[in-house]
Amino acid sequence: MNTPTHANTLIPKWVVLLRRIGYFICGSALLYLVLTQVVFRYLIWPQLASQQATIAQYMGNKLGVDIELEQIQTGWKNWRPSLEIRQLRFKKSQSAQLSVEQELLLVPHLSAIFRWDTLWSGAPRFYELSTHGIKIQAHRNPQGNWSIAGIPINQSSDSTTLPWFMSENLLQAQNIQIHVLDEFESTTNLDFFIRDLFIANEDLHHQIRLIADSGQSQNAIQLNGQFTHQFTSNPSNWRNWIGRFDWQLDQVSVRRLLYLAKNPNHRGDGFINGVGSIDIGEGGLINGQATLHAKNLRIDWDKKSNPLELSLLNTELLIQSQGKQETITAKQFDWQFFGQANLPPNSLKDLQVTLGLQKDNHEIEQIIASAPHIPLSQISRIAQSLPLNFAWLKTFQKFEPSGAIDNLQVRWEKQKTQFSQFNPISKPQAHYEVSAKVSNIGWQEASKSFPGVQGITGDFLANDTSGSLDLNSSNVKLQAGQFISEKNLTLNSILGKISWLKKNDVWEIQSEKLIANNANIDLQTNFQLTTATKSIPPKLNLDLQIKEADAISFVSYLPKVIPANTLDYLSKSINSGTLKNGKLTIRG
Repeated sequence: MNTPTHANTLIPKWVVLLRRIGYFICGSALLYLVLTQVVFRYLIWPQLASQQATIAQYMGNKLGVDIELEQIQTGWKNWRPSLEIRQLRFKKSQSAQLSVEQELLLVPHLSAIFRWDTLWSGAPRFYELSTHGIKIQAHRNPQGNWSIAGIPINQSSDSTTLPWFMSENLLQAQNIQIHVLDEFESTTNLDFFIRDLFIANEDLHHQIRLIADSGQSQNAIQLNGQFTHQFTSNPSNWRNWIGRFDWQLDQVSVRRLLYLAKNPNHRGDGFINGVGSIDIGEGGLINGQATLHAKNLRIDWDKKSNPLELSLLNTELLIQSQGKQETITAKQFDWQFFGQANLPPNSLKDLQVTLGLQKDNHEIEQIIASAPHIPLSQISRIAQSLPLNFAWLKTFQKFEPSGAIDNLQVRWEKQKTQFSQFNPISKPQAHYEVSAKVSNIGWQEASKSFPGVQGITGDFLANDTSGSLDLNSSNVKLQAGQFISEKNLTLNSILGKISWLKKNDVWEIQSEKLIANNANIDLQTNFQLTTATKSIPPKLNLDLQIKEADAISFVSYLPKVIPANTLDYLSKSINSGTLKNGKLTIRG
């Protein structure tokens, strides 16, 4: 018989270490099980119901409102603590300076199952949260500041709302009524209803459903979304989402939509119907489509802009993304102003805009646009009814453009300066190219240095340093009293080409065999105009071939660069006659 030796009974140290680690893990798990399922479940959690008065007082002091709780009932579901609250009320505190009703919030019933990370997160985290029949008071004071259920809403509140929604496992709410008292500029009472709100978050997968209305039509707003977020990324940042959203609008009140906007200056009326969807991923939009219809639309922006007033608006939009480019196409864009019921709607078709975005910050670095036909006067009227930059509005109001642009092609991009690599503060310069066929376009005389014109037709090419206009125009009207003696000049036709080139800070403008005629004059001209600088006056070289002209009319067409006493002498000396095969040369 063999007797065990000391060497045979010696246990390696690493085995002993593993055993101790195993004992520690098992002991910790057992302790955690005892604390949560025994101590917390049977001793601590049931005491919550008896402390409802203390809880209400603590929450009220924290939120600045008076809180009443009718009943708290604790329980346990699926190894997790649960809670039911009945008749939770927020009431206006005696010190609060609010014009809203006494009851700020009513929650008839709320059921919650908590997650275990509530213990160490310091804030309630829900595995499931469901409620129904909530009534909420929202208020905007005369200064434009919002409060919900008596709690002021600020930027920091907005920044934490979405992360909270995206971190809870299951949220459900039905039949929520939101009453809005708006005291900004005037006193208005509005009601909104959330018929169904469903949010589910499980690992990387998310689902959202929203049905809401204003009480005037059922299911006015519907939203459905299913998406995932990228692994290890922030789920509350939509640029990390991959999925699809579908939405529908049914007789949505523009007035109520604008009341929900952050800018308190906007007021409006009318109704919008629409349907659409978007696919998101790779940090932006992938595809999208939308169809919108509006009737009797009126939006008051602010005191600087005219109101937008449209009796009809129909639009069909498509959005496509490829790489760093996003393309927005307006397949159809029809509109009609008030008072134009007997006229056909204005229309734009196949308007396309492509945006080139920087990958890191999504800043626009390139724009490519095209349109087969643009009616300038109608676009100008809409532009004056939008909250554009005030300088743009003044430009439209001054020039009052008319006519149409066909086959428009526009390209704009940022072009870095030659010093940008040495000076990171220097901003990229804009670079653009435009080509189009202009049809009967015109504008009003805007200043002493910018004449008005009507009836220009031709091919237009331009960029930020050069351009040309190949004219083939008829019945052209000029308002050029600051350049010639005849303030209003009508020409039967203008044929020829005008081009321009920028050299340093000076523009050189010239014509090539420019032919113009009317009943009183028939001439051909070549000219070259160099614009002025701070130290050098403008310079004009003009060669004018006069085929035939009425003498009196010819004098009134002479440019005012000729000395005034000379023009006065000619106008008084010439009483009648005809000029043929004449020539006029001006240098200086």
